[in-house]
Amino acid sequence: MSAGHHRGYRPQDDALPADAQALHLETLGLWRRAATRWQQVLLREADDRVAEAVLQRLRYCLAQVAAPAQRVSDGTAPAGATLVARNSVPNGPDLWRME
Repeated sequence: MSAGHHRGYRPQDDALPADAQALHLETLGLWRRAATRWQQVLLREADDRVAEAVLQRLRYCLAQVAAPAQRVSDGTAPAGATLVARNSVPNGPDLWRME
């Protein structure tokens, strides 16, 4: 990897403009912000080869974004079962019994 190349470098990135702000955002792990910056760079490009390289880099940044945590039950247990177990709330037939 030569001096001017960034992390995740691929040979087709030779056409990629060296946008310091986008590359800096990538090094900080701010993938959505970097993708937004690459969109701005893409809008300024007239050369199809450069535009394609920018688009591929934008997609790469979006692929690095972590998937959101699953908040809904997958159907194997009621959605609140984990919360009930974690808070030591009785679960079963005695749950709604009044004494």
